Amino acid sequence: MPEAVIVSTARSPIGRAGKGSLKDLRPDELARQMIATAIAKVPELNVSDIEDIHLGIGQPGGAGAYNIARSVAVQLGLDHVPGVSVNRYCSSSLQTTRMALHAIKAGEGDVFIEGEEGAVAVGLSFDKRANTLFVSGGPTGLGRVYDASSGALLAEYQLGTPGATFINDVVATREAAYFTDSRASVFYRVPLGPGGRLLPNAAVETIAFSDNYPFDPAAFNSNGIVATSNGRWLIVANSGAQAVYRVDPDTGEATEIDLGGDALPNADGLVLLGRTLYVVQNSSNQIAVVELSADYTSGEVVDTITDDDFRVPTTAAVFGNALYAVNARFGTTPGPDVEYEIVRVER
Repeated sequence: MPEAVIVSTARSPIGRAGKGSLKDLRPDELARQMIATAIAKVPELNVSDIEDIHLGIGQPGGAGAYNIARSVAVQLGLDHVPGVSVNRYCSSSLQTTRMALHAIKAGEGDVFIEGEEGAVAVGLSFDKRANTLFVSGGPTGLGRVYDASSGALLAEYQLGTPGATFINDVVATREAAYFTDSRASVFYRVPLGPGGRLLPNAAVETIAFSDNYPFDPAAFNSNGIVATSNGRWLIVANSGAQAVYRVDPDTGEATEIDLGGDALPNADGLVLLGRTLYVVQNSSNQIAVVELSADYTSGEVVDTITDDDFRVPTTAAVFGNALYAVNARFGTTPGPDVEYEIVRVER
């Protein structure tokens, strides 16, 4: 069952009835300002994902005697969002919060991309500029791009040889999308146009890692990948080497990030926030928290996140003040009765 959490709040000034600077402000305009402020506090949120607005109004009358929530949605530019206004007098806000919680806990929503015979989805990267979702295709050797609103397939790139490769993860930067390959000492670059626009007939570039980058043909090598905010560096997890590397996206020159002797066994998916790197360690059932230096060549493991609900987490995403780790449950025979979870942990 999905968990419902509050990730952002905003509060307006309080004015006495009929007095002060707020007396001429319409209720829908004040509500719009507060909702816009709350949304702005969660930059990871794509506003196109907002499906409804629940607004409690204690004593509707005058300009407030209609569906304010719908008016606010339109003012916010969310014309597709319906909105519902609830009057339960002093407990109106509690009632609307309760309604939203119940909707989330009930799992309301639709399948975004239908499963397809032979298709594999391993790593994901969302580019909010163009509203596109990049997907790494594991043993198929494919990289795919979907419209993040409709789920339509926009592009497909054959990166490696099917069966002889494992396209593990992907990150989209301002200039390109980069895919890792766990079975080869290379990574792949798909150039992007202005604003993340897909380029017609884009040529895929295969970039070799420098000679100092460890590669074992019998092991699982490159895994998770992230990019610094300016796109200058890539950071790649090497599962076989139990380490993370700073990589030049143009040349493939790799530098092991010095962690003072600490190893990262089972290093898998990565999350980078500023200079804080979260390393998901699948079979170790934990997430290492690494504080990196300004040049990303060294760091310190400052914390380890564990949870009783971890069952081989392989990757994670950040939302608000939490990490959401995906349980892959390696070692469990897949089947219709096998449950897979996303585990929320504080960061």
